Amino acid sequence: MPARERFGVESFDTGRYLTEACIAPSSKAIGMALYETETEQKGTDAQVISLVCNEVRLTAPHTANALRNGDIVLIEANPEALASALDSLSLMFGKGKPKDKDEETEADERGA
Repeated sequence: MPARERFGVESFDTGRYLTEACIAPSSKAIGMALYETETEQKGTDAQVISLVCNEVRLTAPHTANALRNGDIVLIEANPEALASALDSLSLMFGKGKPKDKDEETEADERGA
């Protein structure tokens, strides 16, 4: 049987991530146009590449589109830049969908 060659961590490249983030009620991104978010994220090496507004995905949103509470943005960023990108606009990681009553009850019953 041939020997397996092991590679170090340095050979593992994760590349860029695509992450959904929700515009939360407390987000400072509310009311900002997409071009303003780019300015706010300057230096984070991240960019908004898609927008979900009223459950409609805009794959090439106009940069003048204003963000609203509940909108979802798709951010492309390096792993190191992702946290900074989310923090710069006070975004919630993921869709930010609140649990419904049934999920809360199940979690309480399991002791979670």
